[in-house]
Amino acid sequence: GLGAHPYYTWVKKGSTTNNLKPKSFRDRISRRNEKSQSKGSQNGLQEIMWPRDLLVPAFKNARVATYSYKSDWKDATAKTSLRQCAEQLLNVLVQHRQDANARQRPLVLIGHSLGGLLIQQALVIAVHQKVFDDLRLSVAGIVFLGTPFQGSDAAIYGKWLAQLGSLDTTLIKSLEKDSPALHALSSDFWHSYNDRDIVCFYENKDAEYGPWKTRVVTAQSASLLGKRMIFLDTDHSGLNKFGIDDENFALVLPEIQRMVKEGASVVRNRLRKDAGRPETPPDPSSTIPFRRDPDFVDRETMLDQLNQKCAEPGSRAALVGLGGVGKSQLAIEYGYRTRERSSKVWVFWVYAGSTARFEQSYREIADNVEISGREDPKANIFKLVHDWLRKEKHGRWLLILDNVDNALFPSKGEKVGQGAHKTKVDDKDSQLLLKYLPESQNGRALITTRSREVALKLVEEGEIIT
Repeated sequence: GLGAHPYYTWVKKGSTTNNLKPKSFRDRISRRNEKSQSKGSQNGLQEIMWPRDLLVPAFKNARVATYSYKSDWKDATAKTSLRQCAEQLLNVLVQHRQDANARQRPLVLIGHSLGGLLIQQALVIAVHQKVFDDLRLSVAGIVFLGTPFQGSDAAIYGKWLAQLGSLDTTLIKSLEKDSPALHALSSDFWHSYNDRDIVCFYENKDAEYGPWKTRVVTAQSASLLGKRMIFLDTDHSGLNKFGIDDENFALVLPEIQRMVKEGASVVRNRLRKDAGRPETPPDPSSTIPFRRDPDFVDRETMLDQLNQKCAEPGSRAALVGLGGVGKSQLAIEYGYRTRERSSKVWVFWVYAGSTARFEQSYREIADNVEISGREDPKANIFKLVHDWLRKEKHGRWLLILDNVDNALFPSKGEKVGQGAHKTKVDDKDSQLLLKYLPESQNGRALITTRSREVALKLVEEGEIIT
């Protein structure tokens, strides 16, 4: 934001927790090196720099970085414009993404106040300069925190103070209420990026400067046409400061998580479209959520039976036994061996202990294979996955249904799933989930269950292994 400190703009005082205490000698040395920026614990308070202390642990495979620029209007040496700062951001990003794979790595951008306008300006510039094509196409999502798209009434007071001190007013002028330049910027941005995943957060409290109170950026100014708006219970300065167990962060985090989760497929397809190539499905992979057990006891007799019963296209088999006898471990090993034999085979893991978990697994399959229409809240996710699996053009697959239970066979009229994604059982066949377990010559199914009765609903007697 305007006049923000490159470090403390992200910092909130919070209670000291074990999560932030150094756990090793190397951690303690690292914390000592940060003392020039962080004062650590004082009177039971801990400085929480949330991009480092909250985002890094939440997204272990992501690169989390902050970008600072000279925006302190009180500094007589700071003479710059919004466009200069935006061009600098683009160039810094390009310098750090020179590797072929890095150039198309998904980007989630987060901007507070003036920083949001800087993001807007940078992306508008990127439209007109080919060198920045990969950057603009790689934006998976944008989080705007109190960005004054229509300016702020508070800017006029800063402008007066700057003029009194003979200071540069270029950046402050760019924040003036109903600025024609801001209107043009938002218009240019909207025409190029209205299809992006964008969420706008705004403050719900007035900022207090002694006896003077003001809403620095109004909800109207912080909004973009057609994009979701969420208020945070704080003033303008608090929009980019979060602590442990912070209710405001609990509202922001799910939006970032969604952008990160969907970013890879969204960016990949956008790059393909831009290159004039048709969308193609990702390469086959495995969704087994467990590591392979290095101490797995090779029960060759059981694996031989599995290989025999699942040898033919379209075959099914069921592992039946009491809990704890190793059915799931055997299924995991079989899944890994299937991938070892051929990397061209999809291996899908479905937890089938409840209808909610079954639906969640089917949604994960839809995301992994990038089924069109999966994001429609009215879509029947069971049918989408079922129909995708039935098509031979999608290749071979192994579907492992673990811990199948009677809960997967609801009564007619019952709703399965959660929230907005509930699917009503409206077919005459009350066994909805049985209906959507596909019969296909290009796929095989392996079921684990404690119940022989349940197994016989899915396989023949001769396909059961005990």
